[in-house]
Amino acid sequence: SRKNIIKSLDESLKRLKTDYIDLFQVHNYDPTTPVEETLSTLDHLIDEGKILHAGLSNFSAWQIMESIAVSREKGYEVYVSAQMQYNILCRDIEASIIPLCKKYGIGIIAWSPLAGGVLSGKYFASSVAKKYRYNRSDLSEFTRICKERYFDTNCKNAIKSVANIARETNSSPSPVSLAWLLENEVVSSVLLGVTSIAQLEEGIKGGTLSLSKNQLERINSDSAPYLPYPEWMIDWMNRSISSSRKGMLNYKRKLDNSLCEIEYVK
Repeated sequence: SRKNIIKSLDESLKRLKTDYIDLFQVHNYDPTTPVEETLSTLDHLIDEGKILHAGLSNFSAWQIMESIAVSREKGYEVYVSAQMQYNILCRDIEASIIPLCKKYGIGIIAWSPLAGGVLSGKYFASSVAKKYRYNRSDLSEFTRICKERYFDTNCKNAIKSVANIARETNSSPSPVSLAWLLENEVVSSVLLGVTSIAQLEEGIKGGTLSLSKNQLERINSDSAPYLPYPEWMIDWMNRSISSSRKGMLNYKRKLDNSLCEIEYVK
């Protein structure tokens, strides 16, 4: 709401001891507040110079599209970033959100780029410390949901693929996982959490590591996400149509023949 956005911004400016914030992000879509109220408030704050850009986080594709449509209709500043959960083990946003952001020029900021540390490989060592978040007995509901997802069979195959490529590149799993993200042109940045200088240094390597086309394809294949309908059908149709011009012509001939047969029966 307008009141909470302004209050939150004023508190942020005070804590940061600054006059403006480069990127101010709405953390969740609020179903109890009209989208026009949120967007008009952000637009006003941009006009005042208190924020330079506005971004969103944890929106669905239709919620992003709604915001874009309203901003265009009213002449408001459009969201420039989408902070979303995105990593090799969680590729859900590839179904609709990434294509949408690519089309409208919205940069993805990936949170949990290492899947809570799972992609670092530490959970698959011979001896795993109980202090790691997914090994604790007092898991929050959110952490439990992530754990169920990150430790299934498909994810283990993807982690093995990352480990193999880490050996090929004389690197380690963390930089490989981050490099995979940064190879995506719509990914502007990643939010990397660290608890030591060593982890920070590992993360920085991901920004300079270059993966070959073959290595990227192997990771993509071993971590291929389940596509919901209609995305899987759209993907299938696009691949079928673009396979070859000859294939398209053959399909047209078959369709024409079918229509002729129907006319003949009539």
